[in-house]
Formats: sequence, C-alpha cells, structure tokens
Amino acid sequence: MPISLLGASTFSPPLMNFHDFRRNATSLLDDPKIKHVAVYGGAKSAYDTVYAFASRAKKVTWIIRASGHGPVYMAPSHIQMGPLKVWLEPLVSMRLLTLFSPCIWGESDGFGWIRQWLHGTRVGRFIVKQSWKKMGGIIVTQTGLRSKGPEVEKLVPKEEAFWYATGLSTLNYGEDIHRYLKDGTVRVVRGDVERLDGKKVVFVGGDETEELDALVCSTGWRWDSGIEFLPKNKHGELGIPSVDYTESQTEMWAELEKTADEEILERFPMLADGPGIGKDDGMILKPNNNGVAPADNEKLIAEPGKQKKEEYTPWRLFRGIAPPANPRRDLVFLGMMMSMQTVLRSEMAALWAYAYLNGCLGPQAQLSNRPRPSSVPSEKEDPGKSSESQSWLFFETALFSRFGRWRYPMGYGSRFPDFVFDAVPYSDMLLQDLGLRTWRKGRNWFGELCSGPYLAGDYKGLIEEWRGLNRKPNIMTGEQKTGRQSL
Repeated sequence: MPISLLGASTFSPPLMNFHDFRRNATSLLDDPKIKHVAVYGGAKSAYDTVYAFASRAKKVTWIIRASGHGPVYMAPSHIQMGPLKVWLEPLVSMRLLTLFSPCIWGESDGFGWIRQWLHGTRVGRFIVKQSWKKMGGIIVTQTGLRSKGPEVEKLVPKEEAFWYATGLSTLNYGEDIHRYLKDGTVRVVRGDVERLDGKKVVFVGGDETEELDALVCSTGWRWDSGIEFLPKNKHGELGIPSVDYTESQTEMWAELEKTADEEILERFPMLADGPGIGKDDGMILKPNNNGVAPADNEKLIAEPGKQKKEEYTPWRLFRGIAPPANPRRDLVFLGMMMSMQTVLRSEMAALWAYAYLNGCLGPQAQLSNRPRPSSVPSEKEDPGKSSESQSWLFFETALFSRFGRWRYPMGYGSRFPDFVFDAVPYSDMLLQDLGLRTWRKGRNWFGELCSGPYLAGDYKGLIEEWRGLNRKPNIMTGEQKTGRQSL
C-alpha cells in the first residue's frame, strides 16, 4: 500500500513499508546512527517490527491510529483454561467451537439445528456472547495488558475478540515484548497522524514526536486485483474491486446487498450491534510518481493533481473464488481471502476451481430456498444459465461478500473474505459442491464434535476421492469432462 502520509516525499530519514523492511532490516538494525525509530500500525507486523528494533536497543515510538481499528489481539501460544493449558491455534478448527461463530454458510456443516438455537434464540445468543467475552478476557488477562502498567495497557484492543478476524495473532517472541514498554524503550502513542515534517511525525492537535532516524509503516497493502481487466464495464460481472461499475451494475449490487443484509441480520441479530467500520474501508490510494499518497481528502484538495482517492468496490466472487457471471468459465481467483487455515483451504479451493473450470461441480439444490432478488439486469445474464440460476449465483455472491462486513468489522471483511472460526464450515461448503463428504472425524455427530481440531491429515486423499467419484481416470488431465452438472 502506498504510504499515505502528507509530507512523506520530503521526509528525510529512511521511510518504508513493512514489505520493504525485510530487505532493509539488517542495515537499519546494525546502523549505530539509527537510534530512534517510529513504527506506524497496530497489526502483527507492527508488533514484529517494534520487537526487532527494541530487542536491538533502539528507542521506538509506536504509533497506533486513534481513529483506526487499534491494536490486534495478541495471545500466548497456550492459554490456561481451568486446570488445562490449551494450545490456542487448533481451537479455531474444532467443529464444536465453530458453532459459536454466526456464519452465513454454517449450515454446510450439518449442525444447522444447533446453530439455529445458538444464534436464533435469546438464550443461545446470551451463551454465545458470554463465551466470546470470556475468551477475550482470558487473552487480555493472561497477556497482562491491564496489569503491567499504563504503557502496556495502551495495547488493549478496542473491541471484543468476537469482531476480529485474522487479527487474532500469537506472541511468538523469545521473551516478553511488553518489558520494552515497561522499561521505556518503547513508547506507545494512540493518535492520528496529520503529516510528516522534516524528521518528525506531527499529530492531529499539534503534538509531535522527537526527531526520528527511521519510520516503518505497517499499514496494510493494496487489496485490488493488481491486474487491469478490460473492458472496464465488465468489472461488475467479474466481481473484482473497481471504480468503473456501470450505473446498472451499481444498482444491481445495491439491490442484492440490501436483500443480503436483511437475511444476515434476520438470521444473526447480534451482528447488528457490531462496531461501525471506518469511512475509508473501500479506499485505495493511487500513488504519485514518488510512490507517496496523502492522508485525506482535504489534502487532496490542497494539492490538486497529485493524488486521487477512489472508493473501490469489494471483491465479489462466488464462494470467494469464481466470477458470478462468466459464460466461458475460464477465470478463477485463488487466494483472495484470509483465514488461519490457509494450508487446509488451499488444496480444497484449487480442486474446487479445477472442477468449476471443467464443468464438474454438482447442483446446489440444497440452497435453493434462499431469497432471490426479483430481477437481474439483462446485461448480466449468462447465456448458459437460466435467469433463476443466474440470480441465485449473484445473490449467493452478495451474501458471501456482505457477511464479512457484518461479522468482522474489525478485520478486512468489508473488502474481501477474512474469517477465523468459519473456516471449517467453509471447507464443508466446498466439499459439498464437489460431492465429497464433510464429516471426517468420528463415526457419528458426537465424534464429529468432540474428536479434536481438523488438521491436514483429516483431508488426506481428497483428490483421489474426487477422481473416484467422477470415475474417469483421465479427469485430472483435462482430456475429458464427466459426470456432473455445472453451476
């Protein structure tokens, strides 16, 4: 992401994104002239950068936007739960615990009746809320954020853990990073940056840092496609982030999202109480020749012609993979989502994409009771599908996209799929599309819920299983298509 700070082009000390820190880390850390650095951001990458400098006896000013999402949840690798010390990471893949996350595709796991009670009744929602509150409290308590002093307390996340997605991370350092805040090596500033001035960072309100020797920005990345697709009037059909939707495409997606929002909030009323997403959730800054972008629209007006701040649409892909309208079925996007089960998801997503590209996905009759918009603009119709089928694909895509905005407002859900406890039912959904079994633990529902987390070994042999289902030995060569009706 271009560094979006006014004055960046004239900032004299080294200034870089976290992406470039890897290449420059040694020179910065070993340079005796680099004594005071600033790190801008509150995500895991900011934690890593702060630790790298502080552990080398560099003074660090850690800047976290007051108006942003704030610092993420950072937990120890193992947490104490009663008499047990539990490894935290696999918990997100335990099917029993995934039931406590409201999920729009959750019924794919076969436990819709439990989910309906947990998220559709007052008693169930009370249990869900208290469970998440308890988990967040355990993390804050066991990391000592409220007991190690006022400087460390500045790292307490702004919202409950429920609203975060992949911002839930692990303290994987060889020592307690908080000791550098306690001894004064690191100072945390929760404030909004107005501009860079010479060697200083100036905050809204007039406060400023001391003179700095370097500034590392851990403020995210560009999340659009990175490839220019032409013609631009097809962007609404491809589902890629764009500022070039036609008027009819804009109207169509607005109608679809309105209907999707109604369904999401009807099924999961507690999501209506989530923290508001920031005004700039859809903003991507276009860099000028110096690779620098200003901080806000007022600065754009003050410096006309240098920058353009545009509101991009989110990724809108069916199942997070395929364009909702692509008659030739010759394009997929893999990896346009974030989860903590990337390794498990990648093989399934690749297999799903292969089946989609070769017309080997099964019909989705089990979801045909979804409400559909009354009409879809004719320019969106896929000649190979009925109007009803096309409408269903667009609505499912809108539902998938909008769910992230409501479920994970403290993550990236309003831009692209970003989820944690919903990864196992997401895998279930892809497996259902492929005609493969979803329950892979135990011999019954009790075993499925209580047999531990899903790991890579539970999905061993997926490709062979799918090939056997399609029964054609050359299906993976692409020489012959078989068996199943495509979406």
